[in-house]
Amino acid sequence: MTVDATYIGYVASEFASADPGKISFLAGLAYAQCPISFWQTTAQQDNGVAYLVCHMLKLDQLRGSGGVTAKSIKDLSLSYQSPSGGVTSPDSLEMTTYGKEFKRLRNMLARGPLIT
Repeated sequence: MTVDATYIGYVASEFASADPGKISFLAGLAYAQCPISFWQTTAQQDNGVAYLVCHMLKLDQLRGSGGVTAKSIKDLSLSYQSPSGGVTSPDSLEMTTYGKEFKRLRNMLARGPLIT
């Protein structure tokens, strides 16, 4: 199965009406960051990709939704704080529940030294 708009709608109903073209584009980016060699099966890879796509969609919603940082009265000016960290920042995964779930799934598969 490939992550598409329908898949994303099942994972996160808040994105059920998101632009399918945008989801397809973001899924392509996410698949490039989630190699099957790491995720081991296509089902696990698809789950990781889906949560990463939802994370990117949520970050897109958050842009410009920060608190007011400046105001002016004459000529009416208003500035907003942007969320810190970009999509490529490792810390950005902590900014959404989808990013946190992506990290949880990724960490379940992380290979480290085997101690017996």
